[in-house]
Amino acid sequence: MVVPKCPIRLDYRQYLLVSTINHKLSNFADHIDDMSHDAINRFLRNENMAPNLAWDNVQDLAITLNR
Repeated sequence: MVVPKCPIRLDYRQYLLVSTINHKLSNFADHIDDMSHDAINRFLRNENMAPNLAWDNVQDLAITLNR
């Protein structure tokens, strides 16, 4: 019996960066072979990811447009 892996912040951040349209939990679970939908759901329910923390982690990757 294979025990599903638990998600970590890096897994979820990478998913958000590459998923430009569908950010739903079920889509994330569909693309991660060794994580269950329930494990991802528990992770997101218990994890405190403030918007400013997320921005601090991806700010250098953002492309700014000069208009």
